[in-house]
Amino acid sequence: MSKRDSAIDILKFVCAAFIVFLHTNWRFSDELQSVTRFAVPCFFIISGYLLSDSGIIRQERLRHTFRRVLSITLWATLFFLIWDEGTQVVRTGALTLPTANDIVKWVAFNAPPWGFHLWYLYAYLYVLLIFMVVNKYHLWRLLYGLTPLLLLAGLAFGTYGNLLWNWAMPYVCLRSFLFVGLPYFTIGTLLKQQRRPRCWARKQLLVGCIVLFVLTTYLERLFLISTGSFTFQEYFLSTAPLAVSTFLFAIAFRKSQPSFWSRFGEKYTLYIYILHPVFMLCCSALTDALQCQEAYSYVAPFIVLTATCISIKCLRKLRLIP
Repeated sequence: MSKRDSAIDILKFVCAAFIVFLHTNWRFSDELQSVTRFAVPCFFIISGYLLSDSGIIRQERLRHTFRRVLSITLWATLFFLIWDEGTQVVRTGALTLPTANDIVKWVAFNAPPWGFHLWYLYAYLYVLLIFMVVNKYHLWRLLYGLTPLLLLAGLAFGTYGNLLWNWAMPYVCLRSFLFVGLPYFTIGTLLKQQRRPRCWARKQLLVGCIVLFVLTTYLERLFLISTGSFTFQEYFLSTAPLAVSTFLFAIAFRKSQPSFWSRFGEKYTLYIYILHPVFMLCCSALTDALQCQEAYSYVAPFIVLTATCISIKCLRKLRLIP
């Protein structure tokens, strides 16, 4: 059995932290939300890379991963069904059962009516099913050819839709297995095929690339705002190279020796992703009660992340979660 790559575990924790920053409403949300969106694509790249064996994924491994992710998705959905409906009853005294339109979005675009962030898990399930078909019928060339087209289509009809066509596809359609999960997962499998040229291991070069693509992400955002075509979309032209550069920077270290942060990334990342909206709501309600919203607005994601991690540690101590 191969050793875990601790650097990837650390990257997983960093990505989970960025997602908390992305979802939390705080003083610097507008300034940071564009660049933090690379985190979910990076998660898909990591998944494709780790599941792949020189670019090819064994069918049994896909089935095993699908069963595990399905189990996680079901309990997470059940939890947020109870949580969302419960909080809605407290607020309004009535349930908000999903409509037919909600069900269509759930099935077609991985947008569940409970737990907005769980789209990632549903997209992951769809990607695994597609890869089973790709494996069975040897459709790898078709998949590799579709990958850049899907990324470009997501940009052309999403982020740049208003600029190009004076119309943008709703983000719920773009933030799905088709335009995010499948292409980035495929990129992960492609990276596993490479023998990592020496220039990839030059960490300084990768740091330069990361800084460059962070800057170009902000420039894209400013350009879209200046042209009046900025919409609430998910990704930019710079998102894919930023996610790939960040991932390559992590694997350039190739650390097998575990550390505190790598253990944290290994054991906590999934639960941080699933549970953090609960603590977003709890922390916000607490600060409202204490009337310290102004101070909280400067540190909100740090408090949410810390509260989430402490709670996960307690749940693990009580053996309520593995």
